[in-house]
Amino acid sequence: MRYIIFFARIVVITSLLNFSAYAVYHVMSGGERFGSYSKHILSFATFPGKIYVASTQIVFGFHPYKVEKDEQFHEVNELDQDLFTLVSHYNSDQQSIVFQLINFKNEEVMHEWVYQIDDPTMSDQATCTHPILLDDYSLIFGLHIGDLLRIDRASNVLWRNDQFAFHHSKELDDENYLWVPVAHRDAWLSNMSIKNMGGKNLMFRDDRIAKVDIQSGKVIFDKSVTKILLENDHESLLCQFYEQDLVHLNDIQPVFEDGKYWKRGDLFISCRNIHTVFQYRPSTDKVVWLKTGPWINQHDIDIIDSNRIMVFNNNFIRRTEAAGVRGIAAEVNEIQTKERFNQITTYNFKTNNAKNIFENITFQEKISTTLQGRSQLLKDGRIFIEETNNGKFFVADSNKIIFRKQFAPVDPSIAMMPGWARIYEDLPEKE
Repeated sequence: MRYIIFFARIVVITSLLNFSAYAVYHVMSGGERFGSYSKHILSFATFPGKIYVASTQIVFGFHPYKVEKDEQFHEVNELDQDLFTLVSHYNSDQQSIVFQLINFKNEEVMHEWVYQIDDPTMSDQATCTHPILLDDYSLIFGLHIGDLLRIDRASNVLWRNDQFAFHHSKELDDENYLWVPVAHRDAWLSNMSIKNMGGKNLMFRDDRIAKVDIQSGKVIFDKSVTKILLENDHESLLCQFYEQDLVHLNDIQPVFEDGKYWKRGDLFISCRNIHTVFQYRPSTDKVVWLKTGPWINQHDIDIIDSNRIMVFNNNFIRRTEAAGVRGIAAEVNEIQTKERFNQITTYNFKTNNAKNIFENITFQEKISTTLQGRSQLLKDGRIFIEETNNGKFFVADSNKIIFRKQFAPVDPSIAMMPGWARIYEDLPEKE
């Protein structure tokens, strides 16, 4: 009898595990059999991962924005003029986010803001992506993938918006509105679907562009990137392959002046997971230009003159080596053998040509941030590059490195990801 009970328990436990696995697989494959319970199934499936992250932080003090200190990295500072950066880091002793406006030339801290984290569980999100300095020395920033805030020069909160999960870039337009990528409040959950054959819904996370009034913090316009592409006959871009993070919106760059190839108020939009940059005109709700590649998993678009844009090309293949591999032949032929590094790619609308610039610098320094990264062309023709995933900053001309530094704001032995530092060549006057 004892053996029968033991066997029965094994059968019940195995059945429950099989059912749980099937339920998760069914929901992730777009099935609708579980109706409104689907979101609870996904939450249940991701719960162990949240426990792992939390326990790791408690036991080991792990913070995902810490990176390995490169002991072979030789820092250089040959800057001959002021160059300012606005960058943030997490102070674990004070449980706060510290923003510093630093002059790279002499490492002088020009101003500092401290935001006290009111939720200790947010320490894993503590680096704030792409803070922006306003003329009155107030700051706007997002809590990683979370709320959007504005604080004054004394670090007092002026407003806080929790309508969406605000993420990635923050850019002002010519009317002083802020454009920010946003997602569903729980940014990791699917909240939109595309109908496939057989009536099956393929669910994914929808990214949206949002226009924010910087005085009130309110979103005054938002629209789904997926809908923009669908309404402009670019459905095929969304159906090349299927993943939950379908487009991965990571940059919105407003146009400030009319030109031959764009109009004031246009937006250049970067979608990493479909390797696509496009020009969207909100006034007509039209995509007026779109290009997939040569960039791969790109970030950061800049308009650099009347004919060209510049794109930070990560040039990184996100697919893991084992994904989809059923077996390996006895003989494997490499079709591409050169080592991959990040690239700074320009696109010329006049000639319809793409060109890599500063390629000798990215190759020489082996700049290879995988899933983030930024670049900015300075007024004197030099380039600033942030190798985000490795916590490194570079300034170079066409021939050599002028500035090289690994970001270690708290402890010289601990490097951190800078979270998209913003570069200023001039600062607003302090009143």
